[in-house]
Amino acid sequence: MTTGIGEERAQGARGIAVLDGPQGGKQATSDGAHSAWQARLGLRARQIIAFLTRDAVRVPLAVFTLSRVYIFLLGAITMQINNILPPVAALGYYMPDLTGWQHYLIQPWRNWDGHWFALIAQEGYFEKPTTAFFPLYPLLLRGGSWLLDGQIELAGVLIANAALLGALFLLYQLIQLDFPRAVARRTILYLALFPTAYYLGAVYSESLFLLLSVGSLYAARRNRWWVAGALGFLAALTRSHGILLLIPLAIMFVRQQGWHPRRWRANPISVALVPAGLLTYMVYLRHLWNDPLIMLSAQKGWDRYSANPIETMRAGWTAINGCAVKDWNAGVNFCWADQALQHPGLTTLRDMNWRWGLSESNFIEFVATIFLIVVAIVALRYLPLQYSAYLAAGIILPLWSPSAVHPLMSMHRFALALFPVFIVLALIGKRRPVHGAIVLVSALLLALLTNMFASWLWVA
Repeated sequence: MTTGIGEERAQGARGIAVLDGPQGGKQATSDGAHSAWQARLGLRARQIIAFLTRDAVRVPLAVFTLSRVYIFLLGAITMQINNILPPVAALGYYMPDLTGWQHYLIQPWRNWDGHWFALIAQEGYFEKPTTAFFPLYPLLLRGGSWLLDGQIELAGVLIANAALLGALFLLYQLIQLDFPRAVARRTILYLALFPTAYYLGAVYSESLFLLLSVGSLYAARRNRWWVAGALGFLAALTRSHGILLLIPLAIMFVRQQGWHPRRWRANPISVALVPAGLLTYMVYLRHLWNDPLIMLSAQKGWDRYSANPIETMRAGWTAINGCAVKDWNAGVNFCWADQALQHPGLTTLRDMNWRWGLSESNFIEFVATIFLIVVAIVALRYLPLQYSAYLAAGIILPLWSPSAVHPLMSMHRFALALFPVFIVLALIGKRRPVHGAIVLVSALLLALLTNMFASWLWVA
């Protein structure tokens, strides 16, 4: 009995010795490493969740996601149910139809200027009219196309939407420096649902310019003037309107630094980087075309001419027509206004002839311009000077160069870069019924204009 008990104890001791040997050590080390990896993974997951649930991230991300899903669905539905008009060529170049999922999710967003941007990215500034489009966005398109194996339209949509997301983040932060958080929330929501907001995700430079301009002003507010100047430099390489950033930046510089140069803690050369962006493009055009101002004469390709703002508004009013000529040779008129009054409803809205007549009537452009002027007047009362001055300049500048075809061409598209518009709307939308009305009207008009744009009807 004693011997048996001793043997059992010896076997148990040997078993313990085995567990404490090399194999047991490896198992313990493996279990410890696995537990540490799980702990690190859990910590990183909690950090990501905490980051995404921060108000500064959660609100812009939600606005971006919901608005983009809505707009992409509108485009896909248009491609499925509409009779799409033939594409308009750019300098004799036509775009082939995309296939598969890109036919529904990418093709609707490459129309009109998107074709020009893609052409410049592929061929460069090979003809005079191409110089009307500033170079930064086509450069990014070329790089994105190289990364995506030549899928230039996909690259354009990805770049535009990434820039929009960044712009919403920065704009949300910028507005909260002067207004309550609720105003900032409504501002980015109204921007994302504006009737022409589909341009912010199309193969256009609107969202890139919005990102750079808002980023420049936000950096200036944070007293980071070299960053503000660098972003302003890039904005001036993106759109001709970039030069207007000089106005709010100069106002902010003087307010922060004072009037006396001896007291300036920031270098005013940082602000001078904004016109340096335009000069860089002019130097390039001088090298390429021997004419640094060729982008101005290139505007004649869109029948633009010089006039003062009063003459432009008069021309815009005169050009409004309730009946559009569909066939000049046959003398066929289509009166969209009469049909809208006599047969209001979804059937009229879906009628391609009705939407074509509306797009050619100049009515949308005129109403949008009056809306912008009214908002600019209100902004003088309720917005900081740098924002109201920037808004006024952004409205007045295009009124000096109307088009003979559409005198107020693209005014409602230009509004997207003028973010003070949406701050004013956010202040007006403080009451819930007003807020609901703004969202509803914007969403409905966005659906109509998105359908028209994706169908190759002229919008802006």
